[in-house]
Amino acid sequence: MKKIIFTLGIAIVSVFALAQCPAGQTEVTIDVGTDGWGYEVYWELTPTGNACGSGATIFSGGNAAVGCTANSVSPGGGYANGITISEGPWCLTDGATYDILSRDGYGDGGTDFVVNIATFPLYNFSAGSANETFSFSVNPPPALDGAM
Repeated sequence: MKKIIFTLGIAIVSVFALAQCPAGQTEVTIDVGTDGWGYEVYWELTPTGNACGSGATIFSGGNAAVGCTANSVSPGGGYANGITISEGPWCLTDGATYDILSRDGYGDGGTDFVVNIATFPLYNFSAGSANETFSFSVNPPPALDGAM
């Protein structure tokens, strides 16, 4: 009886741990790591080729006052300093390519982005300037066969 309850408990936790994406889409999250000046960053997630601030923006994060033009701003607003924030999940189309449009108000970058596809950290990007674009494709890793 204990084995049945344990197995049922694991199954319930597994269902709630994953996004319920429709067929042809996969769960994607992005971990955003800030440097000592987290308020300087602004970023957007868009389908590849779209401009910052376009109507096709899927998500925007950080300090909106920095915006697409990488305005220099005073401390306050946006992300805290020296932390990692997990953004998402989003259900994105398998095989499609997306861009992270990174903007830094001071111009030195310092923000890291880890793109997790189906919970696997498959892409790592580090901003090093005021205006950068990082592209990734939603290609989930193959299913694991754990049978013995």
